[in-house]
Amino acid sequence: MDGDELVRDYLGRLEAASWPLPPGRRTELAGEVREHIDTALAEAGRRDTVTVHNVLAILLAINAGLSLFYHVVSGEIRQYLPRPYGFFDDAIVQAKYYLGGIFRGQGHPFEKRPDAKLNPLQQVTYFGILNVLLPLQIVTGALMMGVQMFPQVAAWLGGLPLLAPFHSLVAWTFAAFIVGHVYLTTTGLRPLTSIRAMMNGWEEIEAHAEESAGNNPPAEKETP
Repeated sequence: MDGDELVRDYLGRLEAASWPLPPGRRTELAGEVREHIDTALAEAGRRDTVTVHNVLAILLAINAGLSLFYHVVSGEIRQYLPRPYGFFDDAIVQAKYYLGGIFRGQGHPFEKRPDAKLNPLQQVTYFGILNVLLPLQIVTGALMMGVQMFPQVAAWLGGLPLLAPFHSLVAWTFAAFIVGHVYLTTTGLRPLTSIRAMMNGWEEIEAHAEESAGNNPPAEKETP
């Protein structure tokens, strides 16, 4: 017997047990009980959703911590730190490529190397996501999860009326980044080149001036 059948059976027994009551009162009682049941079922569904959300949030925080440890220990964190010298000029060049050059078949303005895997716009984007958005998402989420444990801290930051919409705003910002990120994965030599590189660790890249002088074809280089 599923949940709906249990509810119908219960309401039927309630109606049978309440037959001594006036008809109007029986109808009112059945409606009130039905309303309470619907509210309880909706709350149960929301609790399941919240549980899934919290589990995914904890996994995200653990993954972020492990990723930070790896990038610091390996030194790869330098890939995500924009260099101040010439950054704005390089960023403008990269933006012009994304806005027009890429559609005219122009080559990528910056060579991808093991020590420079990200272009200037990628660097500043990841810098903002990893150092601003991700910490804000984790901190606001932790405050919302523990609002009963440390209500004073949550209240000092505006409480749930401020934390909840701000947390959602950061989440939607992440969603916008994912849409753009997925699109940019299709802008390699072929639409699936970058996605394939993520899976097998090797990427087919454009041959720049020093490589194309000998008419060498694009080479596959390891991108660990």
